[in-house]
Amino acid sequence: MTLTFQMVKKQKYYAVVLGRTPGIYDSWEDCQKEVIDKSDSYYRSFDEFKLAKEFFDKNQEKYQKKKELLNDPDKLIVYINGSKIENNNGINSGIGVFYEKSEKELYEPIEDDLQSADRAELYAAIRALENCQDQEKVIEIRSDNKNLINTFDLWIDIWKSNNWITARKTEVLNRDLIEYLDSLVNKRDGKVIFTYAKNHSGNFRVNRLSRKAAAIRRNKTITKKLSPYNSFMKTNLPKIKKDNPHLSHSEAFKLVASMWKDSDTNPKNFNKQK
Repeated sequence: MTLTFQMVKKQKYYAVVLGRTPGIYDSWEDCQKEVIDKSDSYYRSFDEFKLAKEFFDKNQEKYQKKKELLNDPDKLIVYINGSKIENNNGINSGIGVFYEKSEKELYEPIEDDLQSADRAELYAAIRALENCQDQEKVIEIRSDNKNLINTFDLWIDIWKSNNWITARKTEVLNRDLIEYLDSLVNKRDGKVIFTYAKNHSGNFRVNRLSRKAAAIRRNKTITKKLSPYNSFMKTNLPKIKKDNPHLSHSEAFKLVASMWKDSDTNPKNFNKQK
């Protein structure tokens, strides 16, 4: 009898943590039915059933604990958002934080060389914890950024065990902020849970705050890029028009232009000052 070489397909087991019906599946076809066209699906494949079950059970236990914490009547609720404005002036981002019970608001531009929506959301979560006075209670951080939520619900333990390398064999983005936020989470006596929130009044509120903060940074950037002349005109023209309402715009402009000639900020006058 002659034996011929055949490619033997290795058995795979799929642990579907988030899908239509969470469970362990022994074929990609069955797994696919549970996760396809489901944006928040999460699953992993394993060569051994035992490993798939361990992964599934661990995550199910985590989600059960999360449900219990969400039912805590004394928990604090805080909404966060990170916004990014991208235009001809570059990328500028800001954060918004809103504590539901106290109605305390916080917004600030992000002064970081790296500007992105995900980094902004991480900064917002960091500020939410840094500025929370009550360290004992459970705090629910509501966000519309699924990357943030999945980072702490699903990925972070895997990244730590893989030396901060993703399943795609790339370095984890924003590791610096993720590690710092993780340290804040673990330092608190009260548990921290991240949940998805969209189309809620609290979410609209922090979205407005974060865009306001991003605009502050954008305006600072624009001011930095202005020439000395344009900066002088932008600062002084409104003042002259306010103090001299009888002047037309053209007349006020000419007056400020004449002031520029003798201004200390005019580069042409630098040698004269010496």
